[in-house]
Amino acid sequence: MKIHPLRNYRQEAGISLSVLAEQCDTSAATISRIERGEQWPDSELMQRLIDATGEQVSANDFLAFKSEGEAA
Repeated sequence: MKIHPLRNYRQEAGISLSVLAEQCDTSAATISRIERGEQWPDSELMQRLIDATGEQVSANDFLAFKSEGEAA
């Protein structure tokens, strides 16, 4: 199973779920579900995630991960 780019970013940056969630005004549970491919962020949350990662995670990363999950 491929690791979500958002999780890769968090791990490389040493940021916890709760820290990223706070930066994006959402819950750690929401971030976790997104990283596991169980939830798709709405456009506003996606933009906050992109901003919080300094654009190291892009909308294309979310789209590519979603497409892979649907193909499985």
